[in-house]
Amino acid sequence: MNAIKVLLALSCALVLAGCGATTNAGKAEGFSKLTPAPATRTYIVKADPVFAGQVAAHNGYGRSQGLWE
Repeated sequence: MNAIKVLLALSCALVLAGCGATTNAGKAEGFSKLTPAPATRTYIVKADPVFAGQVAAHNGYGRSQGLWE
């Protein structure tokens, strides 16, 4: 049951991450890297590979925009 709560929290974080400013000056506002714990990452990859790919794409996009390393 805890894994479901974690997945729900990550899903909410992913949705909310798109609520930031759209200008270049504030492009990092409301947009942060998703960093699940190792056990959560392992579970997500096995249980929901589509969502795992979305998290990876989200983090890759932020990195490509220079929002984080």
